Amino acid sequence: MDNPLSWVDPLGLVGGCNIVAGKNFKDHFIRHKGILENYLGKKYPKWKVNEGSDFLTDIENLKISGKLTHIGQGTLKKGQPAMEIYKGEGMTYVGKNLPNGTEEFVTLIESGKGMDLGIIYSQ
Repeated sequence: MDNPLSWVDPLGLVGGCNIVAGKNFKDHFIRHKGILENYLGKKYPKWKVNEGSDFLTDIENLKISGKLTHIGQGTLKKGQPAMEIYKGEGMTYVGKNLPNGTEEFVTLIESGKGMDLGIIYSQ
């Protein structure tokens, strides 16, 4: 039986990372990790070491700290479902809310460049 006096984190901020890898995560990690490495001043290990788990945790920590701020919902391309858009510190993080309460990593891009300029925000 569980201890009824045990502490429960009401905001889900303690424990494992709530951002999970999406279907193209390996490719996005390899191509876009430099954005986060430059900002944080750290180097991520090769993919086979921990499959980018530190990268996901660092993005989650930037969200929790408020350095990546939720802007709203939008799409990267016309016809895609709406996703959550976060911006800050020269970065744009895109995540997709999942039914189980976690968030799927979609991409991390540089703010004001490339795909970031094409984001279509929901009304």
